[in-house]
Amino acid sequence: MHLDVSRWRAGARDPAAREAYNDDSRDWRRTINDAVLPPELREQLVADLTANGDVHAAADRQGLHSNAVYGRMRWDLEFEAAIEAALKTYCDQHNPKCGSASGYKYWRGRCRACRAAHRPGG
Repeated sequence: MHLDVSRWRAGARDPAAREAYNDDSRDWRRTINDAVLPPELREQLVADLTANGDVHAAADRQGLHSNAVYGRMRWDLEFEAAIEAALKTYCDQHNPKCGSASGYKYWRGRCRACRAAHRPGG
């Protein structure tokens, strides 16, 4: 694999070199994300979301940008499930209109059901 990554960097554009380079780049980006968002910080973030329900504010309180959180959610399915469960818990406790567009807009519901109601068909 390392030979194919080197060939990509040297200008080869065949499928094996491209795939090796993509794998290497993905692993590198995920290593950086692990350093920025270690397990302890992820746990604090989930606890904060359970209490407050706002990804942007919770990320800010942890010294992160929300893009770091959403980016990790794209590939770390366990983390995504924890975030979604925290948002759902918050929404169930504080949002009488959970699962509706008004629940998203007026009650700050950000669980999957509220987001789906806010943007139907998307």
